[in-house]
Amino acid sequence: MTVQCRKGDIFEVKLDDGRKRYFQFVCRDLEDLNSDVIRVFKKVFSPEEDPGAGIINEEIDFYVHTSVYAGVRFCLWRKSAHSNEVGSLEIIFRDSLDYGFRHDESKVQKVSKRWNVWKVNCERVFYEILPAEYHNAYIGLVCSPYTIAEIIKNQQTVIPKYYPRYQ
Repeated sequence: MTVQCRKGDIFEVKLDDGRKRYFQFVCRDLEDLNSDVIRVFKKVFSPEEDPGAGIINEEIDFYVHTSVYAGVRFCLWRKSAHSNEVGSLEIIFRDSLDYGFRHDESKVQKVSKRWNVWKVNCERVFYEILPAEYHNAYIGLVCSPYTIAEIIKNQQTVIPKYYPRYQ
């Protein structure tokens, strides 16, 4: 059976201890590999609780890019509800062209001088030095569904190991 993934769909991720967390498919970002943008909610629910579409009233932990459909196919999460309310799309992401490391460099976190910032489905703006107003923007990497599931389960941040600093 094929599962359709549409804007507004809410998905459940089971934690290792049986509790659950939820996220909502917000939109597709044509500016970032046409990937899906999700908003992950902070609250953790017991196995018996089912917030349904009411989850959209909970505090948002973070926004991130991934492939929602692939996560369903890999059985990393399941669709649990739907709400047409997806919140504001004035979501700001940041990314650096200095992500990762080269084999001739030490594996230390470097300070980037090559930043780009964008809102969902808007053109990127490039900066040598990341303006302070964007220091708390969401990380704009497209993460694999496996990475997203682990981040949600372990209540981690999206910042990867070799993501550069802004100062």
